[in-house]
Amino acid sequence: MLLIKLRQMKRTAVFLLVLFLGVLLFAANGQKVIPLESDVYRAIDELYILEGKAVPSTTRPWTVAETVKILSKVSIETSVELYSIVEESVKEEPKIKVDDIFGMTFGGYASITGYAHTNKGYAYPFNDMTNNLFRSEHEVPSLRVDWETWVGEHLYSFVWYQYKNEYYNNGYSDFNFDFDIANLTPKGLTTDMDQREPSRAFFVVGSDSWSLEYGRDRLMMGIGNSGSLIFSNTMPYQNLLRFSLFGSRYKYSFIMSFYPHLCRDEEHGIQEGGDGVLFYMTHRLECRFLSDRLYAAVNESIMYRKDGGVADIRYVNPVMYFHNYFISDYANSIVDLEASFTFAKGWNLYGQFALDQFASPVEKAEDQYNEPLAFGVMLGLKNVSLAGKGVLTIVLEGAYTMPYLYLRAKSIEDPDVNPVQDVTDPGLGYVGSYRGNLFYIGYRYGGDAIVADLKLSYEVPSSWIISAEGLYMVHGEKNIRSLFTVGDNAFAPSGESWSFILLELSAKKHLSKSVSAYFRYDMIQGSRGSDNQFALGIEVGF
Repeated sequence: MLLIKLRQMKRTAVFLLVLFLGVLLFAANGQKVIPLESDVYRAIDELYILEGKAVPSTTRPWTVAETVKILSKVSIETSVELYSIVEESVKEEPKIKVDDIFGMTFGGYASITGYAHTNKGYAYPFNDMTNNLFRSEHEVPSLRVDWETWVGEHLYSFVWYQYKNEYYNNGYSDFNFDFDIANLTPKGLTTDMDQREPSRAFFVVGSDSWSLEYGRDRLMMGIGNSGSLIFSNTMPYQNLLRFSLFGSRYKYSFIMSFYPHLCRDEEHGIQEGGDGVLFYMTHRLECRFLSDRLYAAVNESIMYRKDGGVADIRYVNPVMYFHNYFISDYANSIVDLEASFTFAKGWNLYGQFALDQFASPVEKAEDQYNEPLAFGVMLGLKNVSLAGKGVLTIVLEGAYTMPYLYLRAKSIEDPDVNPVQDVTDPGLGYVGSYRGNLFYIGYRYGGDAIVADLKLSYEVPSSWIISAEGLYMVHGEKNIRSLFTVGDNAFAPSGESWSFILLELSAKKHLSKSVSAYFRYDMIQGSRGSDNQFALGIEVGF
C-alpha cells in the first residue's frame, strides 16, 4: 500500500514538474511585442515621471522582455492602477498550450464606428490618406482576428486579419456622415473589401536582452506629443527589419524600413512608380544618467534610393557613420539628438533636435549645393500628478521646422545654371508612400512649420479617460511635393504662409473588461478651410 502511494506521489510530482517547466518555458518567452496603441506606454511614462525619472526608451514598440526591465525600475506603491496595467500585459501567457514548447492565442474584436462632419469639401493638408483625423490615426475594421504563437523561450509571431471595406473614404466626401461597417457604405452595399491584409504580421527571435523583428508592424522613435522629428507613427504600418539590444541603462537599435519606389513627372508630381529600391535605415543609441533622471538619445538615419537594379549592400552597416558614405546621388542622412529630464517628481522637460543639412563656411565656399540650412527643433514640458482616483497629465509643446527639412534633390548638377530640382527627380526626401498616398516619415506636419500644442488629459486607469488638446500652427508654402532649391535660405514660415487651428476633445470608457466605447470631436479652423468632425464607436473584444 505504501509503495502504491509512493508511486502515485511520484507521478503527481512528475506531472507538477512538467507542468511547472511548461509554464516556465512560456513565462521566459519575452518576445511578444506590445502594440503601440496599448495603454502600457502611457502608464509606464506616467509612472516614471511620478517617481522623478525620465521617460524610458522612446524607440517603440517594446517586447515583453524589455518592458519587464523597464517596469522593474518603478514601484507599485506609486500607483497600483498604473502598475497593474503594465504588469498584466507582461504576464500574459498562451491560452492554448499545445505542448511544453508550443502555444498560441486567438483574440481580436468587433467594432462599429460612425462619423459626421460639417464640410464635405474639406481637404486635410498634411497627408493624402484621409480627410478624417480619427481615421488617419486609428484602424477601425468591423472585425479583427489576432493570432499569436510562442515557441520555446526565444520565438514569437503575430498576425492579425481585418475585415473591412476597401480603404477609407467610402462616401465621406459625398455625405455629411459615414461609418465603418463591412460590406456597407452610405451609398449602399459593397463587395469591395480590403484585400491587402494583414497590415500587422511579424516574427520575433530574441532573449531577455536582445530581439530581432521582421515583418509588418508600427514604429515610433522620439519624444513629442505632436509627433517626432525623426520618425512619427503616421503610416498604417512599416515593412521593417529591427534589431534591439537593451539593458537597464542603455538601448541600441538598428532599423530598416522598406517603401515603394517613387518617381516624379511634370504632370502628376511625386508618386509611386518606377523600378528601384527605396528604404529608410537608422541606428540609435539611448542612455540614462543622473539616477535615471536624465534620458538621452542620439540617432543617425539615412534615406536610400536607387533607381533600377538592387541596393548596394555595402552601405547596410549597423555601426557606420552614414554621413561619411558620401553617396549624395543615392542617400540623404539626418542626425537627431533627444533628451528628457525629470527635474522634480511629476515634472519632465524634453527636447529634440534634428539636423538635415548644415554647411560650414569652408563647405559653402567649396560647394553651393550644401545650402540651404535644414533643421527642426522641439521643446516640451510635461506635468503628471495623482488627482483623486486618477492621473492628470498636462503637456505644453512647441516645434519649429525649417522649410527644406526632409526635402532633398539629387538632380542639381550646376546650381549656378539651374538651382531647382528637376521635375522628373523624386529626390531623396524623408517621404514614404502607402497605396499611393504620401507621408512624411518624420514630423507629421513636415518642414516649414511653427507649432504650439497644449494637451490636458485625466484618466482613471482601466476605467475611463478624457482629454482636450489645442494646436496652433503657422505653415509656410513648402510641402511634401515641393521642389528643392539650392540657395533658398528662407526661414519658416516661407512664402505665402497659412494658419491651422485644431481643437480636439476625446473620451474612452471601458464598459467592461472586453467592451469599450469611444468618442472624438475635432474642430478645424484655418486659412485652408474649416470642418467639424465627430467620431463615435463601440468595440467588443474576444
